[in-house]
Amino acid sequence: MFDDLLGLQRLLYRRYGPVHWTSAFGTQLVLAVGQEAVGEVLANRDKAFASAGWARFLGFYRQLDLLLLNPVAAQSWLFTIMPEPEI
Repeated sequence: MFDDLLGLQRLLYRRYGPVHWTSAFGTQLVLAVGQEAVGEVLANRDKAFASAGWARFLGFYRQLDLLLLNPVAAQSWLFTIMPEPEI
């Protein structure tokens, strides 16, 4: 649909700022773009970001709450090879 996804993201960032709504994967979601916005989401200091929202994308991983409450673990998890889910 879009030939330039990076260009689209830059347009959305300029138009709506570092935190904005979008539609993807058949649902509405909020995008946090940039170091400060992503840091706030990962730190979740005021518990504004529920781990239940992640279940749609990461639901096949166990102990998700532990991962999401620890920003260092979350960052290193993103760069590891993920095992196949148990069926």
